[in-house]
Amino acid sequence: MEARTLRQLIEDCREDLDDEVGPFLWSDELLTKHLNEAVEEACIRARLLVESSRADICRIALKAGQAEYLLHPSIIVIRRVVLGDAQGKPLVRTTSAALDGVCRDWRSEAGRPEYLVRDRQSRTLTLSPIPSEPSELMLTVWRVPAADEVMEGDDDEPVIDAIHHRKLVHWACGRAFMKKDVERSSPQEAAMQMGVFEEYFGPRPTARALQELSIDPVTGTQPNWF
Repeated sequence: MEARTLRQLIEDCREDLDDEVGPFLWSDELLTKHLNEAVEEACIRARLLVESSRADICRIALKAGQAEYLLHPSIIVIRRVVLGDAQGKPLVRTTSAALDGVCRDWRSEAGRPEYLVRDRQSRTLTLSPIPSEPSELMLTVWRVPAADEVMEGDDDEPVIDAIHHRKLVHWACGRAFMKKDVERSSPQEAAMQMGVFEEYFGPRPTARALQELSIDPVTGTQPNWF
């Protein structure tokens, strides 16, 4: 299946919205916003972007004595983390509560990192033990499009596989039909379009579900191989 450009996707939206002749009821800018939103939603629901190669997203330089590091904003779930020397097992993804139960000094102990705790609110990860020497973390993650992958120009394409492109139109049309305006609003059409999108990409995971995907089962103190 051939990839769809932003311009083609906007035209697809206008066809489904019966808005092909100007003056248009929905602007190109609004449909572009909804289409970019659709790509992000698809990635969250169907985990379409598995990343391990982009250095700006999946490589973190470690400094001796520093435990906390900022994560790239596109990361949804960290699936696997290893130290740059590639020796030993992946770091264990866990929680501060779990570490409190097995090691009182995990916040101050220094050495080779074995555990990581993610704080979704601050978009950081904390390592334990605290690195005692410089190194590098190598991450495998699920993510949404980065800022440089957002569609803006007519020839831009969604970053996800082309087979999914046409399905993005359902989200954009659903959002368009939600406009609080008598001429453009159609709750029934909005629900139908959103239903088709969800049937294809799946339901949106809850915040709790995403948190659980970020912790190694069962207790968060044993590694889970990706």
